[in-house]
Amino acid sequence: MASKSKERKNRKKLKCSECGTVNYFVKKNHVLQNRLELKKLCKTCDSKHTLHKETK
Repeated sequence: MASKSKERKNRKKLKCSECGTVNYFVKKNHVLQNRLELKKLCKTCDSKHTLHKETK
């Protein structure tokens, strides 16, 4: 079982490409080098599915 500090290091933020709010936190595998881009539900954009990109 990993400690909380190690779990937080693996956690990445997903930011909405339209409104710019950070809505989601996801765990990412270390093997993946490119940034995540997922279509997720954004509550601030009138509940639309928008593209969310990984931030630092």
